[in-house]
Amino acid sequence: MNWIFLSKVTPEGRVNVMNRNVRMLRGDAEPTATELPDRAALRDLLWEHFGFDLPEVERLTVPAIPEWT
Repeated sequence: MNWIFLSKVTPEGRVNVMNRNVRMLRGDAEPTATELPDRAALRDLLWEHFGFDLPEVERLTVPAIPEWT
C-alpha cells in the first residue's frame, strides 16, 4: 500500500482520510481537520467512524508516510 484513502458518508456529513490527514464535514459547520499522530489513532478512527476493528493497522507500512515505513 502506497497511501491511505478512506471516505464515509455519515448522517451528520462525511469523514475523509488521506494518509494522516482527517477531515470531518458536518452539515453547514466549518470542516475540521486533524492529523493522525500514529497508527493506533488510525485504528481508533476506523472503529469510531467506520465501525470495524483492524488490529493489523498498528503494523501497517505506508510509503507515503515516512514515519510509518
